[in-house]
Amino acid sequence: MIEERVVDERIVSGKEAEKLDTEKEDKKTKEEGPGLKWVWLVPEVGYSYINLTSFSQTNFALVDDTKSGLMAGVGAGVRLLFLTLGIRARHHFDADMWQVMLDGGLHFKFGRVDPYLAIRFGYDTVGTNIGQALGNAAGTVNVDINGFNVGTGLGLDYFVADNVTIGFEGSGDFLFLTRPKPALPAGLTAQQKAAIQANPLYKDSGSSVGFGGVLAGRLGFHF
Repeated sequence: MIEERVVDERIVSGKEAEKLDTEKEDKKTKEEGPGLKWVWLVPEVGYSYINLTSFSQTNFALVDDTKSGLMAGVGAGVRLLFLTLGIRARHHFDADMWQVMLDGGLHFKFGRVDPYLAIRFGYDTVGTNIGQALGNAAGTVNVDINGFNVGTGLGLDYFVADNVTIGFEGSGDFLFLTRPKPALPAGLTAQQKAAIQANPLYKDSGSSVGFGGVLAGRLGFHF
């Protein structure tokens, strides 16, 4: 016996009704976008600009404090309706700078389009060179510069599939950094050591307030 149902004021068979129900669900998904997602993973790659002394510096003495070039990163976390919480790591290759940040986002999803505003803060570490008291006679020494960042990002993702997005983001960070007092270079004479130790670069640590900006493309996975 063939089951019949009333669909849109028409009497149709069971199989035809199932087909119509499937078509309605597909149309609803296209209009409303994918349903709730709870976990996200978002790799990103793009261009970054880093200026370690944009706003101020005290005895920082960097050989080169501005870099720009390739940036790669990844973020992961959970989503609670329109809020996301997670952690993000970025590497700015030309600046030899790593960032690890807590990431909070406010999303304004409609259909398959998902704009968002993110707030971030975290830890920075930079490997770079600073000048020496006797210039080329003493050469340069590598030091690790550390600090923290506070920043924001504005972006947009698009669901190309129920669990996959592509998108882009622009972000900016304030960088609050410190340079520790460096160790003396090896192989110096007593006179050279005395001259270097009298230099403020070696007597004291340094600090700065800088800025970093990123433009990145994103590929997201949502579950």
